[in-house]
Amino acid sequence: MNELQTKEDRRRTIVPASHIFEDSGAVEVRIEMPGVNKSDLEIRAEGQVLTVVGRRPQPAVDGTWLLRERSRGDFSKTFSVDGSIDLDQVGAKLADGVLTLTLPMKEASKPRKID
Repeated sequence: MNELQTKEDRRRTIVPASHIFEDSGAVEVRIEMPGVNKSDLEIRAEGQVLTVVGRRPQPAVDGTWLLRERSRGDFSKTFSVDGSIDLDQVGAKLADGVLTLTLPMKEASKPRKID
Protein backbone atom coordinates (compact mmCIF):
# COMPACT_ATOMS: atom_id res chain seq x y z
CA MET A 1 0.00 0.00 0.00
CA ASN A 2 1.43 3.40 -0.89
CA GLU A 3 1.60 6.46 1.39
CA LEU A 4 -1.34 8.22 -0.33
CA GLN A 5 -3.68 5.27 0.26
CA THR A 6 -2.59 5.04 3.89
CA LYS A 7 -3.40 8.72 4.52
CA GLU A 8 -6.82 8.42 2.84
CA ASP A 9 -7.76 5.38 4.89
CA ARG A 10 -7.30 7.28 8.16
CA ARG A 11 -10.44 8.77 9.66
CA ARG A 12 -10.50 12.56 10.00
CA THR A 13 -12.63 14.58 12.38
CA ILE A 14 -14.27 17.63 10.84
CA VAL A 15 -15.49 20.48 13.06
CA PRO A 16 -18.63 21.61 11.23
CA ALA A 17 -19.77 25.21 10.85
CA SER A 18 -22.68 26.19 13.07
CA HIS A 19 -25.05 29.05 13.82
CA ILE A 20 -26.58 29.63 17.26
CA PHE A 21 -29.39 32.03 18.09
CA GLU A 22 -32.08 32.58 20.70
CA ASP A 23 -35.75 32.96 19.84
CA SER A 24 -39.04 32.52 21.71
CA GLY A 25 -37.63 31.01 24.88
CA ALA A 26 -35.33 28.53 23.14
CA VAL A 27 -31.85 28.41 21.72
CA GLU A 28 -31.55 27.04 18.20
CA VAL A 29 -28.34 25.47 16.92
CA ARG A 30 -27.86 24.76 13.21
CA ILE A 31 -24.91 22.57 12.26
CA GLU A 32 -23.79 21.86 8.70
CA MET A 33 -23.39 18.08 8.27
CA PRO A 34 -23.49 17.32 4.53
CA GLY A 35 -23.62 13.65 3.62
CA VAL A 36 -24.51 12.49 7.14
CA ASN A 37 -27.57 10.24 7.42
CA LYS A 38 -29.83 10.14 10.45
CA SER A 39 -28.62 6.60 11.22
CA ASP A 40 -25.01 7.89 11.33
CA LEU A 41 -25.78 10.67 13.81
CA GLU A 42 -25.36 10.64 17.60
CA ILE A 43 -26.43 13.43 19.97
CA ARG A 44 -25.47 13.18 23.65
CA ALA A 45 -26.19 15.39 26.65
CA GLU A 46 -24.01 14.79 29.69
CA GLY A 47 -24.07 17.25 32.56
CA GLN A 48 -23.96 20.68 30.91
CA VAL A 49 -22.26 19.43 27.73
CA LEU A 50 -24.02 18.70 24.44
CA THR A 51 -22.05 16.62 21.92
CA VAL A 52 -22.97 15.95 18.30
CA VAL A 53 -21.13 13.30 16.26
CA GLY A 54 -21.88 12.28 12.69
CA ARG A 55 -20.20 9.85 10.30
CA ARG A 56 -19.90 10.41 6.56
CA PRO A 57 -18.64 7.34 4.71
CA GLN A 58 -16.76 7.49 1.41
CA PRO A 59 -19.06 6.26 -1.36
CA ALA A 60 -17.98 3.05 -3.05
CA VAL A 61 -17.25 3.15 -6.77
CA ASP A 62 -16.71 0.48 -9.39
CA GLY A 63 -13.39 1.53 -10.84
CA THR A 64 -10.49 3.73 -9.89
CA TRP A 65 -10.79 7.16 -8.31
CA LEU A 66 -9.43 9.91 -10.58
CA LEU A 67 -10.35 12.82 -8.31
CA ARG A 68 -11.62 12.73 -4.74
CA GLU A 69 -12.18 16.23 -3.29
CA ARG A 70 -14.96 15.39 -0.87
CA SER A 71 -13.33 13.79 2.13
CA ARG A 72 -14.84 11.16 4.31
CA GLY A 73 -14.64 11.47 8.03
CA ASP A 74 -16.46 12.11 11.26
CA PHE A 75 -18.13 15.37 12.20
CA SER A 76 -17.84 16.34 15.84
CA LYS A 77 -19.00 19.42 17.73
CA THR A 78 -19.26 19.98 21.48
CA PHE A 79 -21.16 22.79 23.21
CA SER A 80 -21.11 23.85 26.86
CA VAL A 81 -24.53 25.03 27.99
CA ASP A 82 -25.50 26.84 31.14
CA GLY A 83 -28.18 25.83 33.61
CA SER A 84 -30.88 27.85 31.83
CA ILE A 85 -31.20 25.16 29.11
CA ASP A 86 -33.43 22.10 29.66
CA LEU A 87 -31.27 19.32 28.14
CA ASP A 88 -34.02 16.76 28.81
CA GLN A 89 -36.21 18.44 26.18
CA VAL A 90 -33.76 18.90 23.27
CA GLY A 91 -35.33 18.46 19.83
CA ALA A 92 -33.41 17.50 16.67
CA LYS A 93 -34.17 17.61 12.94
CA LEU A 94 -31.87 16.71 10.04
CA ALA A 95 -32.80 18.16 6.63
CA ASP A 96 -30.79 19.13 3.55
CA GLY A 97 -27.45 18.48 5.26
CA VAL A 98 -28.24 20.74 8.22
CA LEU A 99 -28.89 19.46 11.74
CA THR A 100 -31.19 21.77 13.70
CA LEU A 101 -31.21 21.39 17.48
CA THR A 102 -33.84 23.17 19.56
CA LEU A 103 -32.76 23.68 23.15
CA PRO A 104 -35.67 24.97 25.23
CA MET A 105 -34.97 27.25 28.14
CA LYS A 106 -36.22 26.28 31.59
CA GLU A 107 -39.35 28.20 32.57
CA ALA A 108 -37.56 30.04 35.37
CA SER A 109 -34.95 31.29 32.87
CA LYS A 110 -37.34 32.64 30.24
CA PRO A 111 -37.71 36.40 30.07
CA ARG A 112 -41.00 37.66 31.45
CA LYS A 113 -42.79 40.97 31.43
CA ILE A 114 -43.32 42.63 34.77
CA ASP A 115 -46.27 45.01 35.01
